[in-house]
Amino acid sequence: MAIKRAGKGDIIHQVTKDTQEHFTDLIERNRAHVKVIIDILLFCAKQGIALRGHKEDTESLNRGNFLELFKVLCKYDPEIKRRLDELPANAKMMSPDIQNDLLETAPSLLRRKIRAELHAQADTYYAILADEYKDLSKKELIAVCVRYIFNGNLRERAVGFVATDDMTSSGIAGKILEVLEPLHLDPELCVGFSFDGAAVMSGGRTGVQVLLKKTFPHAVYVHCHSHRLNLVLLTASKVSPTVVTFFDVINSLHHFMTGANRHARFLQIQKELHPDKPCLELLFSASEFVTKGLQSLSVSVTDSVHMIEVGARNKKLPARLSDSHVTSTVGRCAPIRSDLDLQSLWISILDRQLMELYNRFQNDSYGIMKAAASLLPGSDAFGQMEILQVPSKHYGLGVEGPEFTVFVQLLKRKVDGGHLYPSLIEVLDSCEKDVFPNMNSLLRVLITLPVTSCSVERLFSAVNQIKSSNRATMLTERLNSLSLLTFERELAETLDLDEIIEAFKARPRRLAL
Repeated sequence: MAIKRAGKGDIIHQVTKDTQEHFTDLIERNRAHVKVIIDILLFCAKQGIALRGHKEDTESLNRGNFLELFKVLCKYDPEIKRRLDELPANAKMMSPDIQNDLLETAPSLLRRKIRAELHAQADTYYAILADEYKDLSKKELIAVCVRYIFNGNLRERAVGFVATDDMTSSGIAGKILEVLEPLHLDPELCVGFSFDGAAVMSGGRTGVQVLLKKTFPHAVYVHCHSHRLNLVLLTASKVSPTVVTFFDVINSLHHFMTGANRHARFLQIQKELHPDKPCLELLFSASEFVTKGLQSLSVSVTDSVHMIEVGARNKKLPARLSDSHVTSTVGRCAPIRSDLDLQSLWISILDRQLMELYNRFQNDSYGIMKAAASLLPGSDAFGQMEILQVPSKHYGLGVEGPEFTVFVQLLKRKVDGGHLYPSLIEVLDSCEKDVFPNMNSLLRVLITLPVTSCSVERLFSAVNQIKSSNRATMLTERLNSLSLLTFERELAETLDLDEIIEAFKARPRRLAL
């Protein structure tokens, strides 16, 4: 009897084992199938191309990028086609609804990664970048990015956007907080906001920045430096009717030369006439350099201040006008007949540009930002502790004389030894948190302070690419998911497909995963 029971137990055990192995194989096969689907979805999303076709029935010659790519993979990998053919017709996991679920799951994991980076250290400072935008279907969108330091590198990550019908300051502020809520951020660690200069965003009484300061008490509002520079150039271009006419002509020429054939012919003629000289383009090299510099993701407050001040200092007259002086700063519509006329016009432009630079870049927050120069070797303000008092007090950091003095001496010795400090990031690398705790915190605050809101505008560029005239009916939720995967392509490359499947199967699915 004992032998029979043992034998019976062995049979049951074997059947159970075979069933488990079969189920495990089934799960692995199903997961392999879904991973192909996810890879194709992520590929289309990161490339910013449409998934769906106008007609997706078997008779259609173009069933859309998703199905056509799947067909190409089946052609070169019979195993992919075999798995698809073996699945029940109602469980192939390729329907639009399944695609949408997967496209919602992947960005949620992106946000989880961003949240993990923000919480990797207990005192990670961050800044908020936000802007509003009207998409192709006339929906108002509020988008948010966050700026922070992770593993010694500066990050500006897109968190997402939401649609709104309330474009008042309170409505916009509420939507910004709604987008940020899943990140579970500590309000005390927010160092600043960067918005454009629209009254609803920058207003000193009821603007978005004032309302948000009730939640983020230490944050400093920074009017996007790139927007400011554009306003300076725009104002300077209107200094007189003569200048307005000049830029109108330049604009017309630029519009005319943007035609491909005309532009190619323009370059060809230059090469024929002057084969030894570089071809000329209709660009403003000085302002273009500063504009691109201010839009860099890694630019810090000291970098922006330096570019602006150097740009202002480098405004020099041509040699033939070197002996001139200002006689009037009021532009006059008069013909240019001599160097004296040109001199008056040129000086008027420079005078207005310098005045606009001073007015638009000299404010309370500018003083806080300039204090960062005292920590950057090579700066005229390096080692001046007194100008650190404003940011130290504002952010509640007790930077004291001995710690500052020792750290400055350390930097000087490193510079004497040939160490270079092109930016505050390199200074932070030399500032050990255990040795210089307050200086380390202050450096991270100053580096994290926002300079521009250009990352948000780049996110809107991704929106423009995705929501084209052929996809104008796309819902905001789907647009948000696709835009995040396109914009955060680098982070999307690190997504684990098994993690996506685990999150995806949280809801009941017809296919065992």
